[in-house]
Amino acid sequence: MAKKIKTISEANPAILTFIIAEVCLEQAGIDTTQDKVEWLVAFANYHFNKDDMFRRGVMAKGNAGRDYLYSFMEHWVKGKMWEKYPTLKDYI
Repeated sequence: MAKKIKTISEANPAILTFIIAEVCLEQAGIDTTQDKVEWLVAFANYHFNKDDMFRRGVMAKGNAGRDYLYSFMEHWVKGKMWEKYPTLKDYI
């Protein structure tokens, strides 16, 4: 039986992934469109399910998990990853 894909918000309800994505986009001076926010959330959830190190970092105790996710999203925003991989289907 296949493993059920979990989202970050399901695994850790204290982390609101879409808010972190919006903050990263706003701080970079990029329009906070729904497409970009959804893309960042989907990209984070993809890595959460595929990468054990990323999952452990996000699930860290206290604010460390939130800060870990923020640093990754900030990195993806600076690289404008949604331009390189406009749909996750091309990447996954």
